[in-house]
Amino acid sequence: MGIILDVAEYPTFLKWVTSARAKRSGPDKTDADVLIGHRLFTAPISARLVRCGLGRVDILYRRGPIRDLSSTWTVAPTSDDDGSQTRTGCLVSVVVDIQPGLLLSPIVNGALDRGLTRLVESFEARAHSLYGRSGTAAVARSPDYPDISP
Repeated sequence: MGIILDVAEYPTFLKWVTSARAKRSGPDKTDADVLIGHRLFTAPISARLVRCGLGRVDILYRRGPIRDLSSTWTVAPTSDDDGSQTRTGCLVSVVVDIQPGLLLSPIVNGALDRGLTRLVESFEARAHSLYGRSGTAAVARSPDYPDISP
């Protein structure tokens, strides 16, 4: 969970984050201000990260280019074939909730899908650089939420 909550480090591994700062607003809450940029586009994003127990972080976006956006990150240790937990890996799940009216066109949907995939891959690469590689990972989609790219 440390990688998700360490907002100040985002510019070091998320290439579209140009600056980031975080301020703790409670024992399990962090308010974050992030500036994203790509080519001529820049946008400030404000969010509250809420740690919900040991393996979950809820992110509630307060200001940014997309309204009514939230996400939930869960991290669970992987199990060996015998069912025992191992400390060499984990399963990360990210659920993004966007109000349906915001999905404006197939082009926007495809860009959003690709952006979210790159986001997860960037966090995965950061974890591998900090903790080592214990296997391979893939971005998988729930059958309830199919690929929305055009």
